[in-house]
Amino acid sequence: MQCQIQTRFHRSITDDGVLSSRIIASPLKLLDCAPISDGAAAVLLCNENAARQLTDMPVYLTGIAQAADYLGLDEREALTAMPAVVNAATKAFRASGLTPSDVDVAELHDCFTIAELIEIEDVGFCAKGAGKARRSDKSRRRDPCQPERWIKST
Repeated sequence: MQCQIQTRFHRSITDDGVLSSRIIASPLKLLDCAPISDGAAAVLLCNENAARQLTDMPVYLTGIAQAADYLGLDEREALTAMPAVVNAATKAFRASGLTPSDVDVAELHDCFTIAELIEIEDVGFCAKGAGKARRSDKSRRRDPCQPERWIKST
């Protein structure tokens, strides 16, 4: 595995390295957790006419939603669910007329390895409890979640 110069950690990280990193809050280990750092992302939104001036292949936004929940884990009903993710996904899918099986690419916030597992279940990409098996299945040829990207490698 080669280290990318733009990454937060300037060293290669292997599966064994993640598994052998020190415990932070059981069962999460150091390399299960996002580093403290600043970052940003941007999406340019414009009308179709402006988009056509910029590219021959515009991407159309068909549904968008936002939801909020308790920040403190101690205030949540369950540690293995993110109601805000469920609410936002439900609203966005309803607005777009699409379903999770229609999604080609999904960028989920994987601040901790457990977060992405919970999110792919709560969005509806797999059943509750099936997130780990889905992410571990190397035979999956098409997985819309985090295509070859993880927060610690970007």
